[in-house]
Amino acid sequence: MSGLTSVARPLPRPDATRMLIGLSYAGGGTAPLRPWARALPADTELVLICYPGRERRFTEPMPADFADLVADVVTAVRSAARLPYVLAGHSMGALVAFETAVRLADTAEAPAALVVSGHHAPPYLRFTGDTGPVARHADAELLAWIREYGTLPEEILADEDLAQVVLAAFRADLALHGTYRYQPGTTVNIPVQALIGAQDPVTLAGARRWQEMTTGDFRADELPGAHFYTPEVWQHLPRHMAAVTGGNLA
Repeated sequence: MSGLTSVARPLPRPDATRMLIGLSYAGGGTAPLRPWARALPADTELVLICYPGRERRFTEPMPADFADLVADVVTAVRSAARLPYVLAGHSMGALVAFETAVRLADTAEAPAALVVSGHHAPPYLRFTGDTGPVARHADAELLAWIREYGTLPEEILADEDLAQVVLAAFRADLALHGTYRYQPGTTVNIPVQALIGAQDPVTLAGARRWQEMTTGDFRADELPGAHFYTPEVWQHLPRHMAAVTGGNLA
């Protein structure tokens, strides 16, 4: 892996004094997060980490184990962290962000704050499919979930060939997600903010359990929409991140 292929800067800002580093969800690449760049203050640059097996890293095999994906992301973040930064992840990306922050704790590349969006706190994962899709679900079930909660245009899902490409990546990431195992007692010592959609299966109560994951300040915020919020909220999600906007995290 090289920084050239794993790190994307949609809107370079050479004079930035800080960064927002974003991690995508299962089946997703950097493209869905790129609109965030224009929602950031002028002093903040968006940096996105591309997982193996998609976009510019399409020819690379996707790790079969969650720990291997985290190791890959840790390497990419280390190469990108030239400024103080907030680390943010959505859905599976929230879990990757948390474990990345754990591994970078007490290093020069540790994040200043963590934003976890649309995901259960690690100790409460069951991988049963009760609150989200899992790899064992049939294609029709996964497509139904994507249609209800996802961000893909219907014209892609309606095309059988394109839908199969989407499903293959989604299913591979769900299988990877299912290999995650939380080590009891693991926490971070930085401010954490949990974001959740009002109609997300995780629920606001579930999002609030992330408070157990930090010894620092914490807040949870419920936003309009379901798992991916409303299109307007999704495109401007950094505006709801207190560590980015200067809001109170306590």
